[in-house]
Amino acid sequence: MVSYVEEIDLKSRINPVTEKEYSSDCIIFVLEENENPGMVCGKSENGIYTARMGTGNLNWKMAAGDFIDYNNIMGHEAVMCISSKRLDEVKEAYMGHSYNERILREHEPYFLIHSTTYENGKGILEDGYIGSWNLLKKERKITDCSNGKTVWKDNYGYK
Repeated sequence: MVSYVEEIDLKSRINPVTEKEYSSDCIIFVLEENENPGMVCGKSENGIYTARMGTGNLNWKMAAGDFIDYNNIMGHEAVMCISSKRLDEVKEAYMGHSYNERILREHEPYFLIHSTTYENGKGILEDGYIGSWNLLKKERKITDCSNGKTVWKDNYGYK
């Protein structure tokens, strides 16, 4: 379930809503009031997976709506740092949408570019989808990376 705060300390391991330590599978979304069009994802200083997006990103309302919808449906512990004014904007823009819509949205390109090996590319075409790390691991289509390279795995519970 998504909880909302207007300020957050990304160095603290204490969830500002529960006042207890974040669970290991918690995720944080921070909406920043700036012109930055990008999005930064990764673990913050507190070790919690965090997505940070500026209001300069033309798609911030839909991204925030997807975050809320997905985490509420999946029952994940999630914290969103957003002002009440911005949250109202998200709710209005997202009305009638879902994180797993089967259509492309206005801002979504027709083509998806995904870098992978030739063998994995064949598997994607056979499956008809690009699966998450957790899903592919569950289906035994991948194993832990043994070539010494860093592998960016999904948070626990993400499908």
